[in-house]
Amino acid sequence: MQELPDFDTMVLMAKNDPDALEQIRQDMSEQIINDAPENFQRRLRGLQFQIDAQRERSSNPVSAMVKIYDMMFNSFETLNESLNGTDGLNTAMQTPQLKAVNDSEVVISQAPPRTAEIIQFKR
Repeated sequence: MQELPDFDTMVLMAKNDPDALEQIRQDMSEQIINDAPENFQRRLRGLQFQIDAQRERSSNPVSAMVKIYDMMFNSFETLNESLNGTDGLNTAMQTPQLKAVNDSEVVISQAPPRTAEIIQFKR
């Protein structure tokens, strides 16, 4: 797999050569998809398409990050509810399969209901 440049190098690239930094992102994303099992690749390409569309439609990088985070969170909520019902992870953590996680004092609590927020950015 391609090696990611160090943070300082990426900061300089973002300032001086954002196209090169974008090419690294695209190359690494493509490499991850190609390394995945063949039966997952089509779904991963679809997901990458959705991510790229959110980035394209966003007015700035922070807006893109928030939209992509919401995609991830909604996907997690759907998976969580399909696996555990509406009781969420708190109920799942009581199952024998996850008892070891409870015994190691890891605490996972159900997220509070999300509400839409309007974020305004000052220039």
